[in-house]
Amino acid sequence: MQAPRSGNPAVRQGLIVGVALGIILVIISLITNLVNLGTVGSILAFIFFVVALVAFGYAGFRAAAITGKTGSGAIAGLIAGVIAYLMSALVSIILAFTITDTLRQRSLAAVGTSQQARDLITNQFVIGTAVGGAFLSILIGLAIGAAAGAIGGLIGKGRAPQQQHQEAMYQGMPPAAGTPGAPQDPYQGQTPPPNYQ
Repeated sequence: MQAPRSGNPAVRQGLIVGVALGIILVIISLITNLVNLGTVGSILAFIFFVVALVAFGYAGFRAAAITGKTGSGAIAGLIAGVIAYLMSALVSIILAFTITDTLRQRSLAAVGTSQQARDLITNQFVIGTAVGGAFLSILIGLAIGAAAGAIGGLIGKGRAPQQQHQEAMYQGMPPAAGTPGAPQDPYQGQTPPPNYQ
């Protein structure tokens, strides 16, 4: 028999899924920022996005299956989305400050020969873009996590264990003497006759 877990199921599921996705997203972020993958990086980001949607939905499903509430699923997905994308955002900001020149050179190569565009791409532009993108990704993670978690919660809420009535737990046991519904003892403390059962 499994011991009951303490704490809020939505928070617990959100933390588990959020940290797991955050680790994966940090690895992807490190790879795509340190190695110029081109279109492979875009494909990798899309695959992660689909995996994240499924994971946020799963967190919502698990939370709602425990609580029976769709709102628990939405909260689990929201927490998972914020944690995963916050971890990635922090890594992106750190990388923007540490490998600024590399990121600026990549941006210059992407814009081609347009001198006006090349003049805009400075170290400050690269850092500002990274910080702005980090905050935007956290907001997107929050919204997508909450939506996918709510969908998972809708599916999972029907799987929640039904609350048992206290009477059902004691079904088959006679009520204790002196409680409502207990059979009355006609002799009430007196010695019953020998054939009394």
